[in-house]
Amino acid sequence: EMNARLKCLSPEAIQAKSAAIAAKLLRASCWQNADLLLAFCAMRREVDTSEMLRAALREGKTVGIPRMDGANLVFHELERLDADFIIHPFGIREPAAWWPEIRVNSPRFRQIIVLTPGLAFDRSLRRLGRGKGFYDRALRQFKAECGSRLIAVGVCFAEQLIARVPADDGDEPVDLLLTDCEVIV
Repeated sequence: EMNARLKCLSPEAIQAKSAAIAAKLLRASCWQNADLLLAFCAMRREVDTSEMLRAALREGKTVGIPRMDGANLVFHELERLDADFIIHPFGIREPAAWWPEIRVNSPRFRQIIVLTPGLAFDRSLRRLGRGKGFYDRALRQFKAECGSRLIAVGVCFAEQLIARVPADDGDEPVDLLLTDCEVIV
């Protein structure tokens, strides 16, 4: 059902909605205080994060992009937007393994934002991923290592907001949800 909703969004609508989400993030207090942004490279019909990445780099924040390593995500430092990415078999752009790895538990990071994708979200800040649990495992690990220094920010289009996302003990909620229409805390 969600894939059918997303197929109805034109590329122009996705860009406009992504820009609205980026503007909300850049106005958020967590953005002002963050010195590390862990983001993702958008797949088709996902929120385009490129403006958020560009803003973070322009403001001197450290930016991390995930690489799938077995069942886990490893974040590597993005130094410029035109970097050479590898295309994962799932079709996702990701850093090469030789890019510098980011350790989120480093004391040099005082405030960390983890931009979190999802197929669907609800107003209780639960998210439905794509079924492999990569972000659930990463968020659980990062929250254990960083505590309140870490803020998981879900980003989605208003069309991806549903009444209730099915969740169990293995599902990690986000702390803040940004859509093109609203901010949900």
